Amino acid sequence: MKYYFKSTFTALLLLLSTSALYGQTYFSLRLGGGVTEIKGGDFHRVSSPGFYEVRDRLLPHWSVGLGLEKQISEALFLSWTNSYYFDRVFEMSVFNIVGYSFHRFNSWRTDFAVKRSFADAFLIGAGLGLNYIHNPEISVTGEDYSEVSNSGGNAPDHRYFEYTSHLSLAYWYKRYMVELSYIHGLGLRNREREMLRPINELNLTLILQFKAPWSGKGRRGMELRF
Repeated sequence: MKYYFKSTFTALLLLLSTSALYGQTYFSLRLGGGVTEIKGGDFHRVSSPGFYEVRDRLLPHWSVGLGLEKQISEALFLSWTNSYYFDRVFEMSVFNIVGYSFHRFNSWRTDFAVKRSFADAFLIGAGLGLNYIHNPEISVTGEDYSEVSNSGGNAPDHRYFEYTSHLSLAYWYKRYMVELSYIHGLGLRNREREMLRPINELNLTLILQFKAPWSGKGRRGMELRF
């Protein structure tokens, strides 16, 4: 699994780096925060109800990431971003007996989008992405977390992919950008062994951009970026 991710990431990076030689290209560092909406419900493979019960939750989150934008026309851009989310925690009930425990997880999301500039200072975008939920840990008290293992045949799958879509609106000035985005979870690849329903997010991200040195003048003030 790790080898597959590394190979895919390297191939995409080489492809985009090669294509970046044609047209204007912008690299970015991203720091974001926002809220995560997790849909609650019962999740299990066996017929008895209440194997796992998850409450509807709004969770705060933080993320860091890298991005790349390639200008393909006067007003259109292709965007590729990768973001990593730390330690989101939600509550769940096990067998309806233990009471509510705490489940903590990390996630990695990659997004591809088409963006359009307008009013000489804004970018509006839409695209699709893939969310990878991993590194699950559990605690009864909210402290001393331990790793979750899927040793039981009926245990929910705590590591999975989720398809996402997103909309974004950004304002930029020289090398700085502020982006408001909404990410909507579209579903899971293995719905019979799921731990969470689709995850929705509202993010506010601060972005520091650098223009590739081979890309010419770029946007207004971009000659000062790199």
